[in-house]
Amino acid sequence: MKKQITVFLVEDDKDLADIYCTKFKQAGFICQHMQTGSGATEMIQKNIPDVAILDVMLPQKNGFEILQEIRANIKTKHMPVIMLTSLGNGFDVRQGIKNGADKYLVKTEVTPTQIVEEINNLLK
Repeated sequence: MKKQITVFLVEDDKDLADIYCTKFKQAGFICQHMQTGSGATEMIQKNIPDVAILDVMLPQKNGFEILQEIRANIKTKHMPVIMLTSLGNGFDVRQGIKNGADKYLVKTEVTPTQIVEEINNLLK
């Protein structure tokens, strides 16, 4: 039997997170969700997902900080990470890629279905 893909989503907008998690579950993924940056790195390292999706603007700790912590840990440094945020200016995109994001997606430019496609492409 094929292993189910686990997605760890860090998104402070609960309604948006519910939409994403619903779509991920429809695609056959397991969706784990946190609303704040605080504790996200610890949860990821405790139960390493197949892919992490991080918002940038989060309470307590931003997505760039979480990304740096993921990349600094031997257990998670190769795990695919998608930045999914409202911040689409060139500086933020470069910051995300420079810090090791595999993909940088702007929320207003992608649908949940397209995010599922991006996850599948990253895990090929």
